[in-house]
Amino acid sequence: RVSFSAAADDENQGPFPIGFEFPFYDQSFTQFRVCTNGWISFTSSSTTFSNQPLPSPLAPENLIAAVWQDLIVSGQGAAVYYYSEPGRLIVQWNNLRPFGIFSPEPFTFQAVLYPSGEILLHYQSVGSTAQYTTVGMQNAAKTDGLTVVFRTHYLHPGLSVRFFAPPRWLSVTPRSGVVPAGGSAQVTLTIDAAQLEAGDHAASLPVASNDPDLPVLAAGVLVHVGSVDAAAADIDPNTLNLESNGRWIVGHVELPPPHQPSQVVASTVRLRGTVPLAEGTQPELGDFNENGIPDVQLRFDRAAVEAVLPEGNEVPITITGEIHEVIYFTARDQIRVIRPRLTAPNGGETLPAGSVFTVRWEDPQGWNVDRADLVVSLDGGESWQLLAENVTGNSYPWTIPHTPTTRARIRVHVYDAQGVMGYDATDGAFTIQPTVSAVETEEGAPPSTYALHQNAPNPFNPVTWIRFDLPRPGRVALRIYSVDGRLVREWRESLPAGRHRVRWDGRTTNENPVASGVYFARLAVEGPEPFEASRRMLMVK
Repeated sequence: RVSFSAAADDENQGPFPIGFEFPFYDQSFTQFRVCTNGWISFTSSSTTFSNQPLPSPLAPENLIAAVWQDLIVSGQGAAVYYYSEPGRLIVQWNNLRPFGIFSPEPFTFQAVLYPSGEILLHYQSVGSTAQYTTVGMQNAAKTDGLTVVFRTHYLHPGLSVRFFAPPRWLSVTPRSGVVPAGGSAQVTLTIDAAQLEAGDHAASLPVASNDPDLPVLAAGVLVHVGSVDAAAADIDPNTLNLESNGRWIVGHVELPPPHQPSQVVASTVRLRGTVPLAEGTQPELGDFNENGIPDVQLRFDRAAVEAVLPEGNEVPITITGEIHEVIYFTARDQIRVIRPRLTAPNGGETLPAGSVFTVRWEDPQGWNVDRADLVVSLDGGESWQLLAENVTGNSYPWTIPHTPTTRARIRVHVYDAQGVMGYDATDGAFTIQPTVSAVETEEGAPPSTYALHQNAPNPFNPVTWIRFDLPRPGRVALRIYSVDGRLVREWRESLPAGRHRVRWDGRTTNENPVASGVYFARLAVEGPEPFEASRRMLMVK
């Protein structure tokens, strides 16, 4: 709240912080002052109430007049406030009334300033003397200004007035010079349509001289801003996934006559306004819909396109570009972008070779997924091998291969009745680390038969030893299951003949402690003489 005195009349307070640099008539200001008479200034401490049309040497400099007339801050709810932050300044006059008039309807209004130089004036209520007001602004020299209204009926409740700088789309160089008698001069006219809305824009280029017969020569300038819609367009693939058309997103665009696809300027082409043509590619002529009318084929990097696309069944795609020195074109199509989310592993993990890790993912929300395929890369994505296919649900127990690498990645593809819906991969590489054998081999002659012995101790808490015999070398898998059949821990190794033992500390593959209860140790030996056996174990806490 601005600390005006009781029944304040003709008072000016400040300076107060704007909160940012505010551009105003080629200057910048960071502070402002406010007057009870309905105006603010960036420099003036005047309290004048005699409003003028603007610009005027009798008005304060650097002025923004919202309701300039003789107002008084007096009565119930009468006050002036300001609020400043980095992106906006609000100055608000509440329930002010004209001096000497007790109108039942007071003035309540705002001035809002933005870092761009834009000014908004909002009017909630206006009193009976609204027709005696000045609304406008002027510069420091009091020579340049803008009058919105001066002493006429204009203000009304609910009105907003906006001041903003129009785009400076037309410039000329040089701005002045001397032309000898009988000579000529050349000027360069620059047109920048980047900030212009679609449509026609007109301007005049006046040339003033000391020619007595033609002191001012005006040349008209007309610029059309806009684009033509493509006659036909197609984006391939229609569903964004890695299973079709390699690394490219390909757009086919057919232009309406008389525009020629050979005139498309490659450097101006953008997909969704941001993605340029893929590096090293150029527009190629073709006829994608085989209607005898040539079109242009445009290729975009798949990863760059995916980065700017939201998820959805009908995601709009636009391709824009320039037809050389004529006009821009806009091509429109829709594609399907549906992504699952791989949650584990997701990069940075270290997984011991031979252990079992549960790969997990989430289906796209709101979609019915039939199945999933998993692929794995041990070289950072340069090559991929199938890990599992036709997986239902959202997890898969993966036995980590005995191939050390720091560049492992996993990718999940999900499918519905229409085919590949989408995919997701680990955000970063994870490590597969060779493990020291968890199996100890006891000294002595090899046994004559296969055997899985009862663990000892049993019951146990939390450590027990599991012993087994191998009369011949073999590939061994020792797995521990919970009573409901869930795989808890696994050891897989190629072992020599002998008597072996494994220490189990009552933890899962992910090093989480198991609960009390019944567990089963199952031994499986691969080879020409396969062997399987199970033992019941009891964990008691």
